[in-house]
Amino acid sequence: MNVKNNNLEAKKLLLKALTGSEAHTSYDEVYEALEHLGLNNYESKVYLFVATHVPMSASQIARELDLDRSKVYREIDILIQKGLITQTLDNPRLCIITDCATAIDGLIREWEDRFINGKRNKDKIIDFIQNHNKNELKADKKRNHISVLTSRNAVFYHICSVLTNCQSNVIIYTSAIDLTRMNYTEIPELLHKISKTNTCTIVIDKDLNGISKKYKGCRVIKIRKQIEGRIVIIEDQSVIMSSRLVNDERNHKDLSDISLAINEQQIVRNMQQFVKMVLG
Repeated sequence: MNVKNNNLEAKKLLLKALTGSEAHTSYDEVYEALEHLGLNNYESKVYLFVATHVPMSASQIARELDLDRSKVYREIDILIQKGLITQTLDNPRLCIITDCATAIDGLIREWEDRFINGKRNKDKIIDFIQNHNKNELKADKKRNHISVLTSRNAVFYHICSVLTNCQSNVIIYTSAIDLTRMNYTEIPELLHKISKTNTCTIVIDKDLNGISKKYKGCRVIKIRKQIEGRIVIIEDQSVIMSSRLVNDERNHKDLSDISLAINEQQIVRNMQQFVKMVLG
């Protein structure tokens, strides 16, 4: 994935929200942006609270958020180490945010360093696994298999890997919330590329500002009924089905995104025929 562009987009959204220059930016959008920059559920919750309230002590923050006080102390220590917040010398010490632009730049550099190091070590890992793998039943493209994906990052990475070099029609049936999360991946760029020679259809349950620009070339259909779950169909190749939890606005836990990826041709054909019939 294009880490640099995705992180810059997250930074832009955060800066607008935290400086008040874009009042309509939602809490959930900013929460997602922080998640993409590496903050976990509690770190994001504490940081956004500190950023949007008057200076408070750790005990007050724990009380306001209804969280265990020792947990909040640990999260504050982590946020201080990340350079996102600092504390006054008062007694008790009060938590305040640091310059958000500088702090976010630090998070971006941290993620970019991890990405660069990961790419450097990729070949070493692949060579080791290929040389030591004794399993003859490998899950290749020609063999029917089912995969269980248990995190949002894993699901989005799998979708990107299937869409790469894809020469088939694509249907994505999901909520506006989930599609917003996809904006931080390569999925929009890959769909735009595919749409030049094939049909890409996106079915969502709410209007999204800028969706036609972000998913240029894609056919967008809005339905009235709330969508609970995610279905991605790559024609004649794969079906990826996720639980309804992926579209819960209150749910930001990456591990709650549980999906099945299936490449058995008859199942794929049945699913795409059914969806096409429903869409008309």
